[in-house]
Formats: sequence, C-alpha cells, structure tokens
Amino acid sequence: MNPLPICPRLQLKQPIYVEKIAFLEGCGNYTIVHLLDGSRVLLSKNIGLLNSLLPPGAFVRLNKTYIANLKSIKIPEWSKNKLLIIKLPNDQLTEVARRRVTLVKNLLTSNPSEKAMQ
Repeated sequence: MNPLPICPRLQLKQPIYVEKIAFLEGCGNYTIVHLLDGSRVLLSKNIGLLNSLLPPGAFVRLNKTYIANLKSIKIPEWSKNKLLIIKLPNDQLTEVARRRVTLVKNLLTSNPSEKAMQ
C-alpha cells in the first residue's frame, strides 16, 4: 500500500493509505479525509496541496470542495439544469463544477469499473 506523504508524525500514529481514501472534503485551510471504512481524519493541509500529492488517474477534483476516488463514486446523474450530480460513498450529493464536467465524464466512462455514464 502507498501511504499519503503528508506529515511524518501523523504517518507514525495513523498512516493514511491512498487506496483506502474514499474522498476528501476541503474546509478552508483544513481537509477532512473520508476513508472507505467510514472513519475520518482531519488534516491541517488545504485540499489543493493534497490534490497535488494524489495519483491523477485514481482521483478527480469534482469542485472547489471535493476530490473523489474514482472507484468510490456511485452512479452519477444529471439534474434538470444540466448539472452533473455525483453521489459520494456517504450518500451525500455534490455537483460537479461546470468546467470539470467533461473531464469527470471522460474519466468515469474510461474507468472499467464504472459504466453508469451514458
């Protein structure tokens, strides 16, 4: 497994493995890392910094607040306003930013585990 290279002290106490991350939620200068087992870790790093540390083929930035693991994204749907809505693992709905819709759609259709996009 590949640990997230953030803080050496935190890695000794509680290593965060990239494969176990479901999604990241930005909260100002902090980021909440939601893991696949349902637990959460609060980091004192902003989401932009963590975005640069994550592998680009496995994660996608949905909007200003969220970065999601492509494997953990549930069925996407289109709203009446032609916005792409993504269901996160905790059943929370979030909109994809307008300028990222094409990228997210291409990544989901090219990902063999997700064929929900038309």
